[in-house]
Amino acid sequence: MTRMERRPLGTVLWVSILLAVLLVVYRPAFDAPFYLDTIGHLVSKTNLQIVDLSWPSVREAMRAHQGAQGFERPLARLTLALTHWAAGLEPQAYRLGNVAIHWGSALALAFCFSAVLRTPKAMTAGSLTQGRLLVLCLGASTLWALHPVHTGAVTYVIQRMTSLSGLFFFLSTGCYLRARSTERSWRWGVAAAACFGLSLASKESAFTAPLVVLAAETFLLPPRASGRRLLLGTAIAGILALALYLPRLLGHVDIMYGWAHLAPWQHLAGAAVAQARYALVLLIPDPRLLVLDAEVPVPATLAAAWPPALAALALVAGAILAWRRRKTQPVLAFGVAWYLGTQAIEVLLLPMDLYFEHRLYVPSAFWFLGLAWAGDRWLGRGGWSRFAAVAAALALGTAEGGATARRNGLWADPIAFHADNVRKAPSKPGPRINLASHLARVGRHAEATALLEDALALGGKDEEAWLLLAGMAEERGDRDEAAAWAQRVLARGARLTWRAQRFLAAMRLEAGDPGGAEALVLQALATRPYDAVLWELRGGAEAARGALADAEESLSRATDLAPGSARAWASLSAVYSRSRSWSQALAAIDRAVAREPDNPEYRRRREAIAARAHDPEHR
Repeated sequence: MTRMERRPLGTVLWVSILLAVLLVVYRPAFDAPFYLDTIGHLVSKTNLQIVDLSWPSVREAMRAHQGAQGFERPLARLTLALTHWAAGLEPQAYRLGNVAIHWGSALALAFCFSAVLRTPKAMTAGSLTQGRLLVLCLGASTLWALHPVHTGAVTYVIQRMTSLSGLFFFLSTGCYLRARSTERSWRWGVAAAACFGLSLASKESAFTAPLVVLAAETFLLPPRASGRRLLLGTAIAGILALALYLPRLLGHVDIMYGWAHLAPWQHLAGAAVAQARYALVLLIPDPRLLVLDAEVPVPATLAAAWPPALAALALVAGAILAWRRRKTQPVLAFGVAWYLGTQAIEVLLLPMDLYFEHRLYVPSAFWFLGLAWAGDRWLGRGGWSRFAAVAAALALGTAEGGATARRNGLWADPIAFHADNVRKAPSKPGPRINLASHLARVGRHAEATALLEDALALGGKDEEAWLLLAGMAEERGDRDEAAAWAQRVLARGARLTWRAQRFLAAMRLEAGDPGGAEALVLQALATRPYDAVLWELRGGAEAARGALADAEESLSRATDLAPGSARAWASLSAVYSRSRSWSQALAAIDRAVAREPDNPEYRRRREAIAARAHDPEHR
């Protein structure tokens, strides 16, 4: 067997082993429940719970909200909906899908690394044999894939949007570089544009791709006529994408700046500190350093801003050093530009939370190529240094895999996971509220209440704490206390007002006050017209006061918005039954049973309706 024949075989073997290793290190979290806003996206926003592959179901799945006009991250949402179609709300299926995407991202990153190292300036600056180049690319992408920091983008189900966007981002960059390095550039150029579109359809952070292209043209590629054409095509693609997404982006920016509680200089200072923490967790793959919601110290005055100033100076010094080495070490210069450019939107332009580890998914890539490059310098010497470099790479990969498995073991227990976050961020209210939410679900109300009181004392996220307290009070049967907590949210008149209105409407409907319930629902629908639960409550209130035609219309609206909601179909069936529309009632209850086949109440009602539907006296 020749050397050229052995290389593809070795690559196939690496691809298979990497998948197996990823399945092993992520397996501890496969059965973990849904966390945080994953619940809001997958459970509450039932347009992602498709049960068939009809175009209306698929179209609704790609929207941000049921019934909304515009699409939001349509490709990522479509993959989540397809997972539900195949496996229902089974957490293991979603996490298996995320691991498969992460594996694909590692393959795409190896291709991207290969394209970078094969560019003219990179080849001139450092000669590599084909075998060493292959080992370098595969080794770097393996170290990237096994690092525990990426559990925030893989184990955290809804962050599939990040990993899927990263997959196509790597492919787009690699295809662009190949387009600039081959004669038939138009094919690779089309592929680069298509992958850019798919990356953007997964998450808007792909807007940084033009910055990466500019960096590649500056540091890696010689000027050519084909390069000018590709740059023009990139600019046109970027402008078209921006025109498509601009209205929604402006809306999000307006909301985020409305929530911003930091002055611009404080945001930049905090971002610099976050970069120092990012560097720490990348250099030391220890799960004890990882945290879902980290504390980032922000100076209150300019006089106290010297620590972030030092961090910012370190970043500037790194950028200056990379620029000065651009001719002798173009890959280093490109890697620094990649790291800074791919974080530009989330770190510099938008007043978002300062630190989230899933944001390192794409930016961190060239950290690992640099690490592998340093190892390759040892390999080039031969002898014992070759053995030492291989042993070090294996040891590092093993350490990363073990750390990832331990981090996923923590993800498997939501209470332990959030308790870990509380220990690591003791002055933030958010981790306490998250832990209290899970404690409340298992009936540990006293502990949850104590945590919520601490969170309220720390300030921030008051409405979320009040709504949790309201829910626990209702479970205890203390309706007055529950209503009092919800009324606090109403009095605040902020972004969660609609949830308080929905909560109180359900309480009033249960208490026999359909008029009061309907009034609250109408207020909530003014700001949340695509919320299926609100339409269901409206239909219930209308049915309670005898307006069956109105109730049928409202509940039909609820089932249109949430075709996967068994409760909405059961409520519609009840209205049809009261109208003696037995065939429609039977069809509706069949839909409810199909979605919850183990629900005995739905089966009992179906039998009763079926008997009447087939009885000539009731037709």
